Amino acid sequence: SASTERISDWQASTFINENGNVKEIKLNKEDILTEKVNNNISNRKFTFPSLQEGCIIEYEYIIRSPYYDRLKSWVFQGEHPALWSEYTVTIPPLFD
Repeated sequence: SASTERISDWQASTFINENGNVKEIKLNKEDILTEKVNNNISNRKFTFPSLQEGCIIEYEYIIRSPYYDRLKSWVFQGEHPALWSEYTVTIPPLFD
C-alpha cells in the first residue's frame, strides 16, 4: 500500500581469506527471511554466508518509504571497525 515501507535490492557478501586468496560468497535471495511481528509489522532477516572469524562482510539494501519526515538513523562506526559506511537519501523534488 502507499503507506508501507519496503526493503528491496538486498545484496550481501562474506569475504574470506583462503591461503592468501580472497573468496567472495554472496547471499542467496532464498536466505532472506520474513518474520511477521504483528498485522502491521514484519522484520526482514538474513545471515551472512560462510561467516567466520576474521572475514569481511559487505551489505546493502534500499528502503522505500512514504514517510519523508522520518529518516532512519545510521551508525557509521559501531563496536566493530568499518572500512566503509555510507547512507544515501533520495528525496523527491516536490519536497526540496
